[in-house]
Amino acid sequence: MNIEYEFNYDLARGYNKIILTQPLPVKRGQFVMMTQITARIAIDTNNSTYSDLVWNTTTQWTKLAEFLNWRFYLNPITNYTTYQTSFNLVHSYSSIGIYTLRLNFTSSNQLYEQIINITDCKL
Repeated sequence: MNIEYEFNYDLARGYNKIILTQPLPVKRGQFVMMTQITARIAIDTNNSTYSDLVWNTTTQWTKLAEFLNWRFYLNPITNYTTYQTSFNLVHSYSSIGIYTLRLNFTSSNQLYEQIINITDCKL
């Protein structure tokens, strides 16, 4: 088994929200493995359409519950456009006037547009 990323957390009792320091891509067919030492938390015990797996000591993957479809209760963020919150642009204009700044993002159909008014004032 090849481990790409590993994080360790000490969680308090109750609701815990974990936000990783960077987005981690998980491709189809890859596993997200969660090791819980003291308890079984974050498991949805409603009978789902599928079951997440547990690694047994007999070196095989089995269902979390023998006859039910349990799953880990994780809410991944799949919209990566929210990670970029700001960026700086520096541009010098040769004359006064009203200019339109347009930014297109190649990874989406998003368009940012802003009107810039350049005057002959000097700071």
